Amino acid sequence: MVCLTSGANPLQARVWQEALEDEGIVCQIRGLYEDFGVGDTSGFHVTVWVKTADQGRAEAVLRE
Repeated sequence: MVCLTSGANPLQARVWQEALEDEGIVCQIRGLYEDFGVGDTSGFHVTVWVKTADQGRAEAVLRE
């Protein structure tokens, strides 16, 4: 598995996940439950991981 991209919030990661899965690319989102925020500053930092073999296709999907 390789880290495809990272984002500042879980919503963006879910949008990416849906786009990838619509193209048949399995992915994992990591960091969803690591909330280290202070006050109203979000501590979320999520990453999207895909199989190494799918990396090129996945990058193309997210560019669209």
